[in-house]
Amino acid sequence: MTSKSSAGSVRYARAINLDDRRNPHTLAVLLVGDGDGDRVLDVGTATGAVAGALRGRGARVWGIEIDEDAAIEAAKVCEQLVIGDVEQLDLDAELDQHEFDWLLMLDVLEHLRDPLATLRRCTSMLAPGGRALISIPNIAHASVRLQLLRGHFQYTETGLLDRTHLRFFDRASMIELLVSAGLSVETELPIRHSAEEEGVDWEALPSEVRRELEGDSASDIYQFVVVARRDESGASTSTNGLVEAAKPATLLGRLWARVDELEKQVDAGDAYIASELEQIAEHERRAERADELEGVIAERMNQLAARDRELKHLHLTLGLKEQQIVEVSDRLGEAMREAAEAASLRGHVAGLEQQNAELVERSQYARYRAADWLSGAVKGIPGVHRLAKFVTEIVFSRRRR
Repeated sequence: MTSKSSAGSVRYARAINLDDRRNPHTLAVLLVGDGDGDRVLDVGTATGAVAGALRGRGARVWGIEIDEDAAIEAAKVCEQLVIGDVEQLDLDAELDQHEFDWLLMLDVLEHLRDPLATLRRCTSMLAPGGRALISIPNIAHASVRLQLLRGHFQYTETGLLDRTHLRFFDRASMIELLVSAGLSVETELPIRHSAEEEGVDWEALPSEVRRELEGDSASDIYQFVVVARRDESGASTSTNGLVEAAKPATLLGRLWARVDELEKQVDAGDAYIASELEQIAEHERRAERADELEGVIAERMNQLAARDRELKHLHLTLGLKEQQIVEVSDRLGEAMREAAEAASLRGHVAGLEQQNAELVERSQYARYRAADWLSGAVKGIPGVHRLAKFVTEIVFSRRRR
């Protein structure tokens, strides 16, 4: 990129990975390198990664780079390397009025103060039928929209809000810029990054916001990559100030669009497979838990069986105890009856003893009466009187005994 910092282009330098189609540098190599001997003007060569790859595919590359350190490396693979600010250079003088088959401006325009003027000057160097391949970041990406909804606009070191960006484009303003510069868009090859890839917690968003973003096909476009041809007719593709959608009119564009569609289907298939695998894993986890539960249930059943045996033993013991209680109760009833009979007998004996005491008392009283009568009867008879007294003493002495 033609960053104005002294080490700006160096920090953007990346090796070319031809398997990474979500990179404008890769697309440039794949699209531009097909023409053997094509003359390419690479504005913002950085360290020359794209230029070197194109040279390896038979192209001839002229470069423009503002960063001197990066330019030293890029010069090794370029026919000519111009060091300077593309907005200030006299391009015709510097490049000897060369005409080019391709103009590359990969992530360059957003760094310029006046991108339209610079694009017009560079486009004027295209040969008849020449094409420009241009990439521009999409400021209307979902991650930026959501950041603005939260009231933030935070610059970063790289990415959509790179701190060195001076201009910002959505699709409409990008197309309008190209048309104003005299280019007719042939093919759009959008590079898409999901909001999640840019750090957005998609599931945490309100459902209304998700539906709004999902309904806009441009919300996941991270970079616009456009192949445009120099418009010799000067006709504009805009209507009433609104830019019409560029369609992939060329075979390349249609093929690339088909590849993009197939990749989406593959991504959907991968997502479906991942979902199915997750469900299988969940079923396996449930099966493992079921096995664990079966073990727990078996252990509990064994415990219940042991408890059942204990209960049966307790029931048997309880039956014996109940039988013993019945026997004891019977014995207690019998003992209580015997005690009642004994109490009755004791009462009867007490009654007899009372009667006996009364009889003794009556007997004693009778003796007294008899002795008194006898004593009175024999009182006049001296010898008999002594005998009666003797008998009375004997009788009462026995009573006392």
